[in-house]
Amino acid sequence: DKLGKELKIEDMAFDSLILALNSDKIDFIAENGAHIIMNGENLSVVEMDRAYVEQIMEDLRKLYSKDCHVVASTPKGCFLESKDQSFIDMMRYSYRNEVHLTEDILAENEPIIKLAIFKKGGIREIGESILIPKWKDKVKTCMAGEEWVDFMDFKVDKGSALEKLQKAYQVTKAET
Repeated sequence: DKLGKELKIEDMAFDSLILALNSDKIDFIAENGAHIIMNGENLSVVEMDRAYVEQIMEDLRKLYSKDCHVVASTPKGCFLESKDQSFIDMMRYSYRNEVHLTEDILAENEPIIKLAIFKKGGIREIGESILIPKWKDKVKTCMAGEEWVDFMDFKVDKGSALEKLQKAYQVTKAET
């Protein structure tokens, strides 16, 4: 290996593992395929329709009173309107996102590739009874575990993202 010794991933802290690897040589498919990074550069960014983002944000902000938190994912990290330090810390340290705090996600001049709403303990009832039925015909909307509902452009797909990487490397499906 690069360090001259065997890497035992299960024994390494995540930060040490990342330092041990050459991250500009690692390709990433992020946000369910909405963002592909190849050789440290953006290969593909699938931006959500701005009009839908504004309408979805209007709906999601109404849920702040129910202890919900919104994440707007961009190629440069995520934007949060939350002032809840435990949620901010979760996004920064547990999910390891580049977190940007803002008073107004819509005022930021960044392409939004995914919106997500989080509710500790579970958001399934709100997601399945309100959010998914309302948005499923306009954007890809889905439960992401028990505590998240995600919103993305319909073109977003991990398989399609992998195909873009295969094409960029000129390799076949069988070779990956």
